[in-house]
Amino acid sequence: MIARLMAPELQFLWGQPVIIENRPGANAIVATEAAARAAPDGHTLLLAAGNHTTNPAVYARLPYDTERDFAPVAVAALAPTVLLVNPATPYRTVAELVAAAKARPGAIGYATSGTGGVGHFAGEMLKQAAGVDLPHVAYRGTAPALQDLVSGVVPVSFATLSTALPLIRDNRLRPVAIATASRLPMLPGVPSFVEAGYAGFEATSVWYGLMAPAGLSPDLVRRLADDAAAVLRKPELREKFEAQACIPGDEGPAAFSERIRRELPLWEDLARASSIRVD
Repeated sequence: MIARLMAPELQFLWGQPVIIENRPGANAIVATEAAARAAPDGHTLLLAAGNHTTNPAVYARLPYDTERDFAPVAVAALAPTVLLVNPATPYRTVAELVAAAKARPGAIGYATSGTGGVGHFAGEMLKQAAGVDLPHVAYRGTAPALQDLVSGVVPVSFATLSTALPLIRDNRLRPVAIATASRLPMLPGVPSFVEAGYAGFEATSVWYGLMAPAGLSPDLVRRLADDAAAVLRKPELREKFEAQACIPGDEGPAAFSERIRRELPLWEDLARASSIRVD
């Protein structure tokens, strides 16, 4: 969705076709490897997501080096992670959920889109911060996880707001806290994790960023970053992003590179402490 919203604007700016090629598989590893092996000529870019920095923590081997094989260009958007519960549950705050989990260790499971995803890391971060036992229930994708949350098979989930917002608006899911520094205008009644007393959860929001194969000239990286920033400043594009519950990005090459350097050891430490591993 992010790529398809940006592509027409970039195509107009560059005066040449922008082709989106989906390469699904292996938690984005298939697409990432293809981009790493592409010629560093500016004609192939990767739209990476937050799993770019979680994958090294959970996979024993990757067919590329997360830092060395890429030149970060720009963060295009952020999709906040949200803590969700089935409306039939009594949990309306993080404190209430934590209290219930402490009263019944191991009885309250949380669903995510799969092992090693950002939602999984968010759940493990809450478990460590609050000192509770919340079993992880891994699904094959966000849709089945949220479907079972709506039907009451599981009581709790961590997911991106962009995927959960329609169900929230239909009152089929209740948002408890959001992984942003402050509240969002689209959900003014939902506190941030910071307000709930848990700092650091902003890192669990999913970012989407443009990256080039390593070796691309710094001048061309800068030009691509400037062009992406110009497109992301357009009010009509920002409105489209926000309609999908995404926050337009504002990080260029330096800030994006720093984000990656900051996240890699964070997820490595959490994966080790929580025994998160994908074989």
